[in-house]
Amino acid sequence: MEPQQKGIDMKNKEIIVVDDESMITQMLSGFLKELGFTVKAFNDGPESLGYYSRSWREVGAVILDYSMPGLNGQEVGEGMLEVNPEARIIMLSGNVFDIPRDFHRRVFGLLEKPVGMGTLLSALKKAMD
Repeated sequence: MEPQQKGIDMKNKEIIVVDDESMITQMLSGFLKELGFTVKAFNDGPESLGYYSRSWREVGAVILDYSMPGLNGQEVGEGMLEVNPEARIIMLSGNVFDIPRDFHRRVFGLLEKPVGMGTLLSALKKAMD
């Protein structure tokens, strides 16, 4: 089923998936690509932030893990929000209570791992509306 059939208007935008666990990025990217989304996956926060800084106009949403070595998800997300205050970030975490409450208000979704694909698609729809 195409993204438009899921009620998501992509407008030729890509989704960035960031998680230090390659199995997670592969799984999420594969699922989203099967649905017709264009996906760019990263296993490194600074690399994803650099890409976002160069390409933010083409990005429709970012699916971002919170717990990562080096820059954590909040630091990467804040960097993306500095580049584009309207960044559509969906935060993933094994424990959502680890994420500071003030950052909750700055993201479009806060999902606990393991996340169901229906839940992820609902969060993408909300972020991209």
